Amino acid sequence: MISTIYRPRRTKNGKTVVNRVYRGRYRLDPNSPLVEVSLGTTDKRVAEQKLAEIIKEKQWEKAGIIAPKLQRESAQKGLREHLADFAADLASLGRAHDYVRKISARVPILLDACGWKYSGDVNPNDFTGWRTAQKKLAPKTLNEYLYRR
Repeated sequence: MISTIYRPRRTKNGKTVVNRVYRGRYRLDPNSPLVEVSLGTTDKRVAEQKLAEIIKEKQWEKAGIIAPKLQRESAQKGLREHLADFAADLASLGRAHDYVRKISARVPILLDACGWKYSGDVNPNDFTGWRTAQKKLAPKTLNEYLYRR
């Protein structure tokens, strides 16, 4: 494993200028690419500590001890926020306005009925129970709640 901290240098008007903020460079195994990160600090000891924490986190992710950072952050974000992002993505992809409106209207009904607030709350049994309890909705409408992209 390779890890090092440094302050980038560049030449400006014939003079070497050293950046104040430290950067880190690491490689977890010989076959992986070299990764560079800004450490956002001007203190060398703090930079060393930050790089060590980043490497430790990446090693834990690689070993499966913890989930990747994106998954951990997404799990803490509410499903309604994810829905807003999803609807915006559908609109940017050029999906029909009526379709985006239906998705934005139906999913909150399902979230409220099943009591889902975060992605960890989602349970197929809750959905199946909700769908079975629906007597007034047509089978086509119920199948539309089973959205597949």
